[in-house]
Amino acid sequence: MLLPKEEKPETEDEEGLDPRAELVRQLVEYERFKEAAGSLVIRERLWRESFTRDPLPLPTESAVEEDMATEDLQLFDLLSAFQEVLDRAPTNEIVELARETWTVQDRIQVILERLEAESTVPFERLFEHHWSKPLVIATFLALLELVRMNLVRLFQGEWLGPIQVTRRFVPAGGTGSSESFPVDSL
Repeated sequence: MLLPKEEKPETEDEEGLDPRAELVRQLVEYERFKEAAGSLVIRERLWRESFTRDPLPLPTESAVEEDMATEDLQLFDLLSAFQEVLDRAPTNEIVELARETWTVQDRIQVILERLEAESTVPFERLFEHHWSKPLVIATFLALLELVRMNLVRLFQGEWLGPIQVTRRFVPAGGTGSSESFPVDSL
């Protein structure tokens, strides 16, 4: 017949849903949100204690070329070239021992004067006619000091090529002579 069916009151058994299961599901979901909030708090603390810097300005082409030339030159390359200079020094000569006093400051002046005459000098040519080991060592230390003072730069034009020494540009207030550099402060 066409009469509506009677609605029977639903019982827990007929529905099949356990209120405890719903409660467990809600607790599990709450626990997930709580863990996510905790990880966000940790991440926020980490980022709050991190500091960044502004991006560096784009380098000019000459600065890029200069950096590329210096990046490839390692201390090992410089020491290898120095060892070659020492190896070429005659060792079997009978030498009259005379006390020689060579200072790093004197050698700095000599190197700067040489670089005023020539813009680029091969590393080995800085040691021409200087076969006494104290003089070679003083010259090498002077070269290292000039690099540290940022007055000269060392570069290799090609892989395993000869090391070249060139003078850096004089600061804007400089006159261009070797007397304008503070070598007396060594």
